[in-house]
Amino acid sequence: MSLLVQMISGKINPPKDIDVLNAGISATSFEKSQYGWERTLHVNLLSTVLLVLMLLPKRQQSKSTAFTPVLEIVNSARHILARPHSAFFDEQIDPLESYNTSQDFGGFDQYSISKLYLMYAMQELAAKLPVKDGKHDVHIVAVCPGAAVSDLAREMSGPVLDIVKWAIGIALGKQAIDVSGRTTSRTALLIGPGGAKLQARVWDSIISTLSKHVPEVKNLVVQSLSQANL
Repeated sequence: MSLLVQMISGKINPPKDIDVLNAGISATSFEKSQYGWERTLHVNLLSTVLLVLMLLPKRQQSKSTAFTPVLEIVNSARHILARPHSAFFDEQIDPLESYNTSQDFGGFDQYSISKLYLMYAMQELAAKLPVKDGKHDVHIVAVCPGAAVSDLAREMSGPVLDIVKWAIGIALGKQAIDVSGRTTSRTALLIGPGGAKLQARVWDSIISTLSKHVPEVKNLVVQSLSQANL
């Protein structure tokens, strides 16, 4: 999928305690990557899941009696704002392909969907982790930090927008301590009726897509996950 992702994973070897996967973009216009995927889906979802799968065997080797390695995915509270279109609920339509089109593209909506799909992937990964003596050999978690000063809005530029981003940055900087301990409730699309079924469809689509570009993905899933559904 991404040569950079594969290169990074190849250079990361045990022992490591915690990996934080925080790559993300919020594209303002529709554009596909060289692999044929809309950029937001490519970076926020596909490349992130690929890196998790490549790091997972390495982190499983790092497990010790003193510490359980952690793979931390930086998600977003915007996943609770995702409003999937009708095609998402059609089992005959691939859930990733349904958002890999310029039709009705909206940057904020696409970002929210990418984070909802990433949450599905995180939950599926965590559920499939092997259990040894009642314990996992790796913890896979997602954090949703909310609005923060970062380069995420780098594609939104212009005199007015730059001033707005500067003002927001000042405001966020002042309240960082106040908001750092907040928690985000999961959206009904994750825990409501049919949530598990939607999650499985998204997971299957992600693995199928990644396997087309990186054949070893299927082996990684079998090697590292106890209840892999290929």
